[in-house]
Amino acid sequence: SKIKRIGNWKPDLLRGATSEALVTHDENAAIEFHFNGNYLVLCLDTLTTPNYGEIEAGIIEVYIDGNLSEVVTPLSCADEVCLFKHSEIRNHQIRLVHRGNQGRYGCRIKGFRILSTPCGDLKFIVNGEHNFSFIDVRVILSQNGKLIRNSLHRNWLTGQCCLAGIPIGENYEIE
Repeated sequence: SKIKRIGNWKPDLLRGATSEALVTHDENAAIEFHFNGNYLVLCLDTLTTPNYGEIEAGIIEVYIDGNLSEVVTPLSCADEVCLFKHSEIRNHQIRLVHRGNQGRYGCRIKGFRILSTPCGDLKFIVNGEHNFSFIDVRVILSQNGKLIRNSLHRNWLTGQCCLAGIPIGENYEIE
């Protein structure tokens, strides 16, 4: 489905990233689209430290089928967030609205994953002695020797990591 942007969203590359994120610092900037599935993942760019630019200090209100379902705070959450999980595959409308958080703004959205097979999330925390200098973690997930995911993760402030939408199964390995 086509994604509709409302307000000022701009594509941005950060720290040598290989893919762009959509960035806003505007109150009420929104993204809307329809999806058909039973699992929706929001992928955030939570790797921005203050020395690289404005951090993601706003909040994102998530509306599914016209109803507020949750509020995501990029500054304190993991980089992948399950927004919707249901046993039935159906068509839904989603609207994300950026709002200020105690006078601070900003969010960076890398994209979405829409899934229609049973899946789950792998959540963990990685912290270090000099946490401010410890930005991201490469996570390599494989199952029976087959690569499932190879990506950077980690909220630099909280250490939270999440690989959302992993197919249900056994014999996973993580590096």
